[in-house]
Amino acid sequence: MTALFAPIERTKGTRKDPTLREMLAAAVLQILELQGDGIPFAHAQQMSADQILSLFQCDHAKHVEAGGDNHPTNLTMRLRKAHRDKTSKIDVPMIRKGDRLAEKEDQHRAKVRAILAPAERPEKSQRSTKGKRAWPKRTLKSGSRFSSRPMRPKSSTDSPKAGGQRK
Repeated sequence: MTALFAPIERTKGTRKDPTLREMLAAAVLQILELQGDGIPFAHAQQMSADQILSLFQCDHAKHVEAGGDNHPTNLTMRLRKAHRDKTSKIDVPMIRKGDRLAEKEDQHRAKVRAILAPAERPEKSQRSTKGKRAWPKRTLKSGSRFSSRPMRPKSSTDSPKAGGQRK
């Protein structure tokens, strides 16, 4: 009968702690496995920590162009293809839109500054000599169909049959 596992040979005093790269590679593999996108164990066993980490890129939640930084809370490890797809379909168009909006805003601000800049306004002597134009005042012609008294509803006392006369 063959043994399932070969005995482990131990040497005294040669134990070394894992490096940060090895711990990072192990953490990334575990996270991928939890997400269901893991690398098969047999393949991962044959890879070095550097080879495992070379499969990943850091994705910024808030882009550096938008004021983000490289703090660990702003970074997400993604497989290269997933990061490339997200960058080309979501990140780049969003950054370009921000650039277009910033350019339009700059143009608008330049127009407003040109309007409000006192140095570019004509002096009072160069402005038109007329003052403010007032609305023309018109009086109603006499005999107009509008009367100066308020309208009253017709009642039986106002009718000619009842003896009342209209003015």
